[in-house]
Amino acid sequence: MSQAKIAYTSPRLWHVVDAKDQVLGRLATQVTKLLVGKHKPTCTPHVDGGDHVIVLNAQNVAMTGKKPTEKLYRWHTGWMGGLKTLTARQVMERDPARIIEHAVKGMLPKNNTRDHRMKRLRVFADDSGVAKHAVQIEASKAYAGKHLELNKPRDVRPLFILESRQKGAILGDAERVYSQEKIAALEKSAAELKHDPALQAEYEQWLVSKRGKEKEYEAIVSQHVAARARELEEEERRVISARLNGEKQLR
Repeated sequence: MSQAKIAYTSPRLWHVVDAKDQVLGRLATQVTKLLVGKHKPTCTPHVDGGDHVIVLNAQNVAMTGKKPTEKLYRWHTGWMGGLKTLTARQVMERDPARIIEHAVKGMLPKNNTRDHRMKRLRVFADDSGVAKHAVQIEASKAYAGKHLELNKPRDVRPLFILESRQKGAILGDAERVYSQEKIAALEKSAAELKHDPALQAEYEQWLVSKRGKEKEYEAIVSQHVAARARELEEEERRVISARLNGEKQLR
């Protein structure tokens, strides 16, 4: 088997990426770019000349839509009937770093350089990675601080979606009043609740509180959508104005 060619003349810098509230797929594409080295003028497809990447706060990465419950991760133990399946939410609870590592590995070229590049990816569930590699990070900043700043991954937080963590913060006052067992007990049939007026009143009070918080959440989402729509309109006006000014100068 042929070995991967490694670039020894190009220095490898250390990039720090914060995954908090960032969309998983969009973040993985930018991390892949740094590992491959496409941000360098010396990039060559068959030569491994990428940099080191440290990803922090993997436990807070965002997944849009129904991916937390519908996206599946499968692997086989090698034994008969050994097919294992976990949802994205279950994998996140067990090992948050595995989510990002799996996404990045799937985007890297499938050749001899992939294993070398994956060794330079370090994913941490919290922000402890900065302290562990403080020397390398400071050395990279001193050597090429401007280069690191120019190639810093852009913000890829969802525009029209408030993450489940933010929704939980809004609805938390109503949700955290009761444990899951208490909520299950409160959500009994109407016939059973009629026999217990105290439980019926408590359940109705909880519903009123929850509905009020849900309306507050919907109002915040509407504000986000309206603000983003205004930004798009202003951006479109600037583009049209710049285009018209350019045509006038050509005339």
